[in-house]
Amino acid sequence: MNSVVVGNLHYYPVKSAMGVGAPQIQVTQDGPAQDRLWMVVDAQGDQITAREAPQLLSVQASFLPDGALQVMAEARAPLIIQAPHSMASVRLFSDPLAAEEADVEANAWMSNLLDRPARLVRRTAATARPYGKGDYGGFGDVAPLLIANAASLDALNARLNWPVTMDRFRPNIVLEGATAFAEDGWESMTIGDVELRVIEPCVRCIMTTIDPVSGRRDLTQQPLRDLSLFRADEGGNIHFGVYAEVVRPGKVSLGDVAQINRVSKVPTYSVRLPDPPEPDQPRVLRLMRAEPAAKGARHLWWRFEDDLPTDIEPGQFISLRAPGADGGTYTRSFTISKHSEEGRLVRLSIRRQRPQAVSDYMVDKAHVGDTILATGVHGDFVLPAAQPRALFLSAGSGITPFLAFLQSIEDTCDIRHIHSEQSRGRTIGLPELTKAQDRLAGYDFSTKWTGQQGRIGQEDLAAVTDLTSRGIWICGPAAFVTSMEKIALGLGARPENIHTESFVAPPEAQKTGTAHLVFLDDHPPVKVDAGQPLLQGLRAGGLTLPSSCEIGSCKSCMLRLMRGDCHQMASTAQEDTILPCTSYARSTLHLARIPKDGEE
Repeated sequence: MNSVVVGNLHYYPVKSAMGVGAPQIQVTQDGPAQDRLWMVVDAQGDQITAREAPQLLSVQASFLPDGALQVMAEARAPLIIQAPHSMASVRLFSDPLAAEEADVEANAWMSNLLDRPARLVRRTAATARPYGKGDYGGFGDVAPLLIANAASLDALNARLNWPVTMDRFRPNIVLEGATAFAEDGWESMTIGDVELRVIEPCVRCIMTTIDPVSGRRDLTQQPLRDLSLFRADEGGNIHFGVYAEVVRPGKVSLGDVAQINRVSKVPTYSVRLPDPPEPDQPRVLRLMRAEPAAKGARHLWWRFEDDLPTDIEPGQFISLRAPGADGGTYTRSFTISKHSEEGRLVRLSIRRQRPQAVSDYMVDKAHVGDTILATGVHGDFVLPAAQPRALFLSAGSGITPFLAFLQSIEDTCDIRHIHSEQSRGRTIGLPELTKAQDRLAGYDFSTKWTGQQGRIGQEDLAAVTDLTSRGIWICGPAAFVTSMEKIALGLGARPENIHTESFVAPPEAQKTGTAHLVFLDDHPPVKVDAGQPLLQGLRAGGLTLPSSCEIGSCKSCMLRLMRGDCHQMASTAQEDTILPCTSYARSTLHLARIPKDGEE
């Protein structure tokens, strides 16, 4: 039997900020000595975590030799915090705690990062939260230490279409050499000088769906969704890893053997099948690879996560909901320039179009593994099955539907294609166009490099043989399309032979535009859009609600439905209750919190 050894060690100077790997950690009664010494709170003193502020995951926090805390984030000057400024009373999951607050400069730095009032606080000797049989003096969720098993992650990844790394789970100690989920039965262990007692499994929340590198949430809700299929208890709590309390402090180092002292009966979890996809819902695309397309442009290959074949006619487009550079979410449409595997895999060829937020994100920020929401496929800017004698006119990014057209033509044709672009280096898919000219007899591709001014003119169209009998397809910026259509008609082209598509941004919203008033207890009503999950809308309205999984499994956000019509994506199995994380308003709603056991 292989030994169980320490494979990785981590501590997290600031709760929800980036972790620090270490060859050795000093474990105190409150856990690793440098773990979660600091926490971010709002103006009222309630904790702010990456559940609601994913930007925190991008914060690099470290301790300097003199004990000062240094925080850094992209495009922001580093800040060194020497000592707390004053005492503060804060709350962590409703538990009141004593803490020390950083100075005004530190609070301003954090507020600017999160774009909301925020304060940075440090735990003190008086910071104490009850847990198990003792008190815990840290800002961790439950207990001093979180232990994960590398084999358990391997078992989870074997079920996922896209593997995740252990940093999604933010453990302090990662053990190697055990069998998958052996930690379910561990009761006590000794690692190095340290003796630990396992107190409970770790209940996983929506934070596991946030990519710690990009800070973006996985729209497939993985790995939490697959974990819920085989690691959820009867109450819907989803488990991965175990919490432990410190029986004997000391040092733990990489490579230390973990001696499992006591083992109990391993609990069993029911296994269920995934829910069938909802009809007419947006589908999830996951980025599989990215390739250069031209100067300032990329070819992005996306796979439909449901792996269903999709009917796509060359030239059609797809509408995407993706993050913008300003942190908002926007809807944009892009032509599918190529597809394969019966439409399961689609390529979008996108150029940076400042200030077009989504295009900039696609070119500059999207990385392999990202997910976006997609609707469609749409559009009638397509070639007929019997390919006619044609004239293609394109400018800038308007080349993309023609890249798709050329993929569908396998033999001879009679096509003139004139493309307008500022320079050769900016032409998206130029190698494909050149190969098509070599491959297809009758395809004549020519270009006009126009610089910052000029475009295809009347003399270019007049030189096309049999212009009036050709089908004409025009795609590009709106002014280009209008100009080309006017010239073609002036040269005798028939209106019914002209097909156009221009790039006009659709409305920038994922919401429906229909809002309903939602009343919760005695709080003033909040307007929530019918396309927005109630939990998200209520939070935006200033209400603090408990939540964990946010996929309708754990039931921690459950509310009483007093009056109103509500569309529910997940059942609570209790009459007159809803899960706001997966429910949508369909009328004015009156809701009430459900008292916990022992509360009135």
